[in-house]
Amino acid sequence: GVIAPLILAAVVAPLVLVLVSLEVRSEFKREDRVLAAVHHSYRERLQLQTVFSLLQDVETGQRGYVITGDIDYLRPYTEAQMRLQQELATLEVMQRRELSGDFRTEAGELDNLERLKFLIERRVELINLTIEARRNQGEAAAEALISQGRGHAVMQEIRYVVAEMTREEAESLNARVAEHEAATRETRFTTRSMFALLCLALLIAYGLALRQWLKSQRLLEEVQATAARQIAIFESAQDGIVTFNPSGTVESLNKAGEAMFGRSRAELVRRDVSLLLDLPDPDDLFLNRLAAGGDLSRGVTRELTALRLDGSTFPVEATFGVFTLGDGKHVVASIRDISERRRIDRMKSEFISTVSHELRTPLTSIAGSLGLLSGGAAGD
Repeated sequence: GVIAPLILAAVVAPLVLVLVSLEVRSEFKREDRVLAAVHHSYRERLQLQTVFSLLQDVETGQRGYVITGDIDYLRPYTEAQMRLQQELATLEVMQRRELSGDFRTEAGELDNLERLKFLIERRVELINLTIEARRNQGEAAAEALISQGRGHAVMQEIRYVVAEMTREEAESLNARVAEHEAATRETRFTTRSMFALLCLALLIAYGLALRQWLKSQRLLEEVQATAARQIAIFESAQDGIVTFNPSGTVESLNKAGEAMFGRSRAELVRRDVSLLLDLPDPDDLFLNRLAAGGDLSRGVTRELTALRLDGSTFPVEATFGVFTLGDGKHVVASIRDISERRRIDRMKSEFISTVSHELRTPLTSIAGSLGLLSGGAAGD
């Protein structure tokens, strides 16, 4: 019940971090696009003002030449007129780049650009006509053309188109910035929500981990207490208790076993059973040698001969049982020294034999006498 929420929290936390990273990365990209759009809008409006400024330079050159007839005034006129087409082409490239999708643009902006190009071309034609009239017919002819007001009207319309294009570009940029700000607010909300979810997931994971740790501590204390009790029982037992692995190697030995065999644990651990017990059939499997036809799973009790460190032997009664661990079956043996019991049994046998021998002769005489008496040898 605890593992599943922990796994869920462990999955949610990295997932939230990835989503937050993607969202922040997306926000950085939007920020970069907005900054690029701002720079582009600034350059475009600057380019528009450059075109308009060059057109004014063309007008200024025309005006100076018409008034003075000095050809030096045509130098800025010529230079401005040559640059005018280049700057118009640059402005058109910017507009086309917007249309290609790098930046936002409206269809009306391209229409205004075409209109501006047409008006500039018209205005340059009128300026050229005025200059030709001044050069070929004199100042009066040029002033007459100027006084018609056609150039002024075209210039006013150009000013209107330039102002309109500037306004549309500013509105487009403002819309882009507003859209970015809205997306930024949404990103902030999403990021905060994800971080809140992450904190919640981590809090849940921490709570579950703490609960699991406390539970583990309680279980560990219980296991340690159980192990301590078992060790106390193991060490305080009067019989020798020895455990063997499946191959017959000694794994552990209690204090009674050390005293019984006259060997320390360090001497016996990982040593073969043959150092302790004389088992028949040395070529057979260890478990089969212990069972001797019995069922180890139910316990088998046998009387065997045990060996001490000094080479002496003594009789023991050993009860063998089997338990299973991950690496296979292991054996626990409870071994009792029966030397004293054997001695008492011998004393019993000798006593009975002595009593039997000492009582047989008088009892035979008594039995014979009683037989004579019962046969009437002494009369009635």
